[in-house]
Amino acid sequence: MKLSTNVKLICRPDSESEISKIAERAIKRAGAMEVLPTPVDDLVKAAAIMEVQSPEELKESFFARLTKSAQETFKYAIQKVRGIADLRDRINYIPQNGNPCRNLFPKAHEFGHQIIPWHNINTTYLDDDYTLSPDVETDFDREANFFASEVIFQGKSFRVHALDYVASLHAVFRLSEMYGASKQATIWRYIEEQDEAIAVAQYYPIDSTDEHGNHFLRHWKTIPSKKFIKKYEDIELPSRIGTGHPWVAARDIKFHDGINILEGKDLIRCGMSEYTFEWQAWWNGYTLFVLLRHKPILGVISKIIK
Repeated sequence: MKLSTNVKLICRPDSESEISKIAERAIKRAGAMEVLPTPVDDLVKAAAIMEVQSPEELKESFFARLTKSAQETFKYAIQKVRGIADLRDRINYIPQNGNPCRNLFPKAHEFGHQIIPWHNINTTYLDDDYTLSPDVETDFDREANFFASEVIFQGKSFRVHALDYVASLHAVFRLSEMYGASKQATIWRYIEEQDEAIAVAQYYPIDSTDEHGNHFLRHWKTIPSKKFIKKYEDIELPSRIGTGHPWVAARDIKFHDGINILEGKDLIRCGMSEYTFEWQAWWNGYTLFVLLRHKPILGVISKIIK
């Protein structure tokens, strides 16, 4: 079996402290401190920024300033765009997909571009799945991502709530509901804030299929807490898994209650040693998340808070 060791921390920007202050001021200006979920729409309005939901509404702003060829390119690219910030006219475009949780992060991200002072060096920002992900490398997008997370999770407030629970996906789901955020965004922030050694591995479907006709899942990356990467940076996870693997059962089993979380234990190699990790696996329809924790109480305690 091929193994993967892609363990990568979510790196906060060097401007973390200043971004946190900007986010806190925006929340206070809207009178939204400790209001959960954070009313991001109120924050945007309080900053005198207009938000539109149709690309046609952009024609009166920056769209009209594009050349004809650029307009044609834009019409093609708009299908992949998840947010646009027009700083010249203080307008944000957030396409609606019927999922408020999924729309929340790009909404907060574009808001960040608008009010982080040094971002006005550019007049327009176009964002897609990559620029909204932890993998993005450009400073301004990393800053806007961190700003979005600070606004949605209200900075230190989330850490206080996160540490109230034993580390588990059930806790993540409760916090997701509390903060009105997507489960994926909540998982990432949750891992960042943990004091103990936990991590989440993510697997995506690939084109090739197994003998059952189901798509194999390939390891994308493992996002660790700081303590996890210190202890288990060289953890070796399977690079490809398919039907029959205990984690994949979270995808293949039909759950009646809609909460497809499976739990178990695995002996996993880290460098020259092996450790028993408790795991929880959850399939969200297109990604497999596997929460790893080197503690024997995960399975018992997580059932208590369900």
